[in-house]
Amino acid sequence: MIKYLKNYFLLLKYIFFFKKKDIVFYSDGIENDQHILDLLKRINKIDINVIYLFSSVNDRISKENFIKKNSFFIGKNLRIIFLNLLNANIVITTANDLNLFFIKKSPFVKKYIYTFHSLISTHMGYLEESFDYYDIVLCSSNYQLREIENREKIYSIPKKEKLELGYANLINIENIKKNKIKQIFSNLNHTILIAPSWSKNGIDDVCISKILNLLISNNFNVIFRPHSSKYKMNKKFYHMLQYQYKKNFYLDLEFNSYNCFFQSSLMIADWGGVSLEYSVLNKPIIYIDTMPKIRNENYKKINFIPFEIKIRNEIGIVIKLEDIDKLPKNCLNLISN
Repeated sequence: MIKYLKNYFLLLKYIFFFKKKDIVFYSDGIENDQHILDLLKRINKIDINVIYLFSSVNDRISKENFIKKNSFFIGKNLRIIFLNLLNANIVITTANDLNLFFIKKSPFVKKYIYTFHSLISTHMGYLEESFDYYDIVLCSSNYQLREIENREKIYSIPKKEKLELGYANLINIENIKKNKIKQIFSNLNHTILIAPSWSKNGIDDVCISKILNLLISNNFNVIFRPHSSKYKMNKKFYHMLQYQYKKNFYLDLEFNSYNCFFQSSLMIADWGGVSLEYSVLNKPIIYIDTMPKIRNENYKKINFIPFEIKIRNEIGIVIKLEDIDKLPKNCLNLISN
């Protein structure tokens, strides 16, 4: 308690009494840390005044030596006060939906910059106005940039600056060496990675028990990596799975997905962007045909097919829910070919 009070006192001094900061970074969850960290490291090479704000008690960036002294925990409740009264030239964040919910534009901030932490399209898996109020958007891909431009044109939204920055996770995956990966299973069975999305109708909501029973009874190893946001909401459920499927089952809660990517021979996914990251390894992907993650009912007004729909049949195969019994055979065929 004393530690947090001291933290808040120092932060209040920074916000209200010190000169305007050059750049403020805000991370709303550890699942986005890699993207913030990549930008922080680039900017750290320049002599400018930077502070880092975070809401997760498990944050890892704040422990990095180069930013530790200028890192401040603002939690989930008090962040509304701190973020809405920021005094800075630039705020960079992975938190979408600016001006829609708790994060409002501070009158003391010159520019708000959003940096993507997913490879999915901008107009189906996000709210319709998710990116409208940022001054600059750092896109992971060219299709995200073109989708935002198209929305601006269709709805006569003031044009914002858009830059194609690239995607930190893809760069890191390509740079990792396999000999740095720790082994999860000691047996020689094929290992399947199951990675559901943050969706109300994901694999873990509609068919996870059946999938696990099929795979484990057919001597597959299974790495199950729940979406971090869903894990926080229902930890008991995921640890019950861990208890129930002890043999050849591993619940992956690691900071990043690199280890499970290299450990596995195939991924089973639904609608999450994680499968787009996995595809750079040229390993097979099976999509379970659950209901798509639609947060914008008007997504079809944008003149682009969402990338997560367009790419599914190019990088993987799609299995209907009623055909899940064929999953072990499909897995074996794809791994063997």
